[in-house]
Amino acid sequence: MRPFLPELERLLVRRPRQRRQSSGESKTPNSNPCMGCPLNSDTPKVLPTIPPGAKVICVGLAPGKVENEQKQNFVGPAGQELRTGLSKVGLNPALDVGYANLTRCTPPGENFESSEWKRAQSRCWNHLREDLQSFGGPVLALGAQAAQQLLEDKHTKILAIRGLWKQGWQGRAVYTARHPVAILRERDVHRQAAL
Repeated sequence: MRPFLPELERLLVRRPRQRRQSSGESKTPNSNPCMGCPLNSDTPKVLPTIPPGAKVICVGLAPGKVENEQKQNFVGPAGQELRTGLSKVGLNPALDVGYANLTRCTPPGENFESSEWKRAQSRCWNHLREDLQSFGGPVLALGAQAAQQLLEDKHTKILAIRGLWKQGWQGRAVYTARHPVAILRERDVHRQAAL
């Protein structure tokens, strides 16, 4: 089975250091960007978190159940898989890595094909771009939809470009990887087949 983040450490070392946050606190947006969003109801919002001095920001699709409960990105099973992989390449998941998703909430029933979610994704992208601009560093796109958005190419196939640095939105360095939830699902299939 292919490692989660092949060559990320080597590639991060070779990337030029870009502008970092200068404040002493993690950057967490504090305005209400959700006003007027079709999903803005009682749905929990999970805002991006970017520690000062972060070397990379990970962008996924949407918060999962555990993330919604804890109001933090990448803290559930897929997040633990991601953080383990980041540690293995020499990054401190708490200090060196920022976390965000294409949307700040999960659509009802996890319906990622609904017109409401697609409109919400468009609204959230406007806010995520601001977060990425203030961060200024490379981005780890987790999964096809994050890669498509960050590379501005709706035809991107993650399996064809995973493990590669690409030039993305506004010339940003974007490293592409499968989403950790896909890796967890693959492991479950292999476990079931072994029984």
